Order: sequence, then structure tokens, then C-alpha cells
Amino acid sequence: MAHLLMVESWVGSMSRLLPRAIREGGHEFTFLTRDLHHYLRSAPEGTRHPLLSA
Repeated sequence: MAHLLMVESWVGSMSRLLPRAIREGGHEFTFLTRDLHHYLRSAPEGTRHPLLSA
């Protein structure tokens, strides 16, 4: 099991697909971002962004 550091540097679907792939591989990650509120605002209503749900 690995613990990965993910630094905010991508856009689009990777921010949704990569967290799932990491978890399915049995690993964990820490997400580093400049603006946490961007991810809080961009999630569909009533859900959390996948990066914050992991």
C-alpha cells in the first residue's frame, strides 16, 4: 500500500478518475490545492467532489 501526494495540476475528468483508480489499487492519497473552495463549489449539489470524498 502506498500513500501518494497529488498536487493540483490537472483539469477535467482526471480529477474524478484518478482518485478512484488510486483507491481501487489499495492506495491512499493526500491532495494539495491552492483553492479548496473551488472543489467545494464545483461538486454536484448534495455530493462531495471525488477528491474530497476519498
